[in-house]
Formats: sequence, C-alpha cells, structure tokens
Amino acid sequence: MTQTPTQIPAATSFADAVALMRQLNHDLRSPLNAIAATNDMMLEGAYGEISPKQTRAAERIKRNSARLLTVLDHFVLYLKATADQLDTAPADFILRDLVEVVQKPVRALLAEQDVAFEVKVAEDVPDIIQADLNLWRMMLEALCWNAVAFTEAGAVHLEVAVEQTGTLRVDVRDTGTGIAPEIQAQLFTPFCKGDSPLIPVPTSGSGLGLAMAQALAKLLGGQITLVKTGPEGSHFRLLLAYR
Repeated sequence: MTQTPTQIPAATSFADAVALMRQLNHDLRSPLNAIAATNDMMLEGAYGEISPKQTRAAERIKRNSARLLTVLDHFVLYLKATADQLDTAPADFILRDLVEVVQKPVRALLAEQDVAFEVKVAEDVPDIIQADLNLWRMMLEALCWNAVAFTEAGAVHLEVAVEQTGTLRVDVRDTGTGIAPEIQAQLFTPFCKGDSPLIPVPTSGSGLGLAMAQALAKLLGGQITLVKTGPEGSHFRLLLAYR
C-alpha cells in the first residue's frame, strides 16, 4: 500500500518557525538519545570488553552527543523565549544551592587548566528566592561557560549581589582574551562566533549560549550587558527580578 507523505507546512511567521523547530527538536532528540544510551552501554562493557583506543573513541561520541543535545536545548529555548511561548515555573529555591550546582562542573574543568574560579555571594542576598530555577540555572551556566571558554590563565569570578529591592545582580568576570570590537555588536545574536574557544566547554562552538541567556533574561524582565572587555578580560552583568 502506498503511503501518502506527511505534508510539512511552510513557516509563514516566527511562531510557525518555532513550531517547526520544536518538531525537529523532537525528531532529532530521539535518535541522539538512543546513540548516547548505546554508547554508554558500550563504555560500561555491555557488549564486551573494548580496547583503550575504542574507549577514547566512545568518550568522544559521548561528549559530542551531549554537545548536540545542548545545542538543541539552547536553540529551542532561544526561539520559544523570543516568541514569548515559553512557560515559566516560579518556585521557592535556595539561591546558594543553585550557585553550588552551577560552580561544580566549572571548578572541575578549571582545575585541569590551573585557572582559579572565585565565587562570592553577598551577605544581603536572600537565602530563599522565588523564580524559575531551571531558567536561572541555564543563564548562569551560559555566562560561566562563556567566560571559561576563553580563559587560559588567571581566574574567572562569579559574584551575586542585591542590585536593588527585588533585583539581583550577577557579575561574571574573566581574565581571558577579550572580545573583538566587530563581534561586540552581535554578541547576543544566535550563532555569533568570535575566536575559537581556548577551553573545550560543554557549549563550545555553537554561538548560542549568550543569545539563549539574553532571550531568557528579557523574558523574565531582566537583561545581560557587556560591561567591559579588553586584553585583560571581559565582564558581563545579569540583572534579574525575584520575589
């Protein structure tokens, strides 16, 4: 029996493009998850012993599968936030716990590079705030990984403070290579890429981290700005409202 091909509607608006991307995300995620799961089983010996050379190849598959899933997550979040189609889920959480979650993988990677990671949460920052925990985590991670990717020596600093009543300020500073003038105007544009990352972070090469984080910040009534950049490093600031 001949099967009629599924008709894919053309994207006639930004909302249509978001809907198509969400479908594509679903269709890509299933085989990627299957690849990652099978690869994990191979690393665990489910298919027999593998050689050191095969293990290194499987580890590359694992890293790049995770990277592809991250790119998909970031792009879909960017599109949904820009189209105001992203549902938020505010809830109470402990801010210092969130900072701890964000800093653990950053510290682990920077330890290998002999780069310091300094974290400061001001004393007047509330212990418990109400906001969307997952979206806040995504924004903080994006800013930290952006700093790490271009810092081969020195330090990365993450500081959280109260900007004013109901608004937090998150500053991320690095001693990296700085951002070229021709790139600065496009920093928060999807797929904007400057120099190649010096450190292989989970989001390397996509050019989506800052665009996604800015879209989420604006959706939540906040904003990310590049405070300054130069040969001594860069300084990004995130302002976000909370309850």
